[in-house]
Amino acid sequence: MASFEPPTARRFALRQLELIEREGMSKRAAAAVVEAEFAAQQRRAAAEAGSRHSIIDQIQVGSVLLTLTDFGAAGAEQQVLSSRC
Repeated sequence: MASFEPPTARRFALRQLELIEREGMSKRAAAAVVEAEFAAQQRRAAAEAGSRHSIIDQIQVGSVLLTLTDFGAAGAEQQVLSSRC
């Protein structure tokens, strides 16, 4: 079963309309609130992606360090070069 997430502009407009109707906000005030909410969501998503990326980096760095200690610097360099081909 596939899920559908509406486009960002539509989600923005729906949230803005919700604030206008339920909270009695002006269009500009509601837009400012929604803009702040979306910016916070983007920061959280970027932080999550960054933490996942840093975990991958840690694993890769650990792998390279193990290779260096197991094969010596010259052997590790050769292994890294051959794995890229």
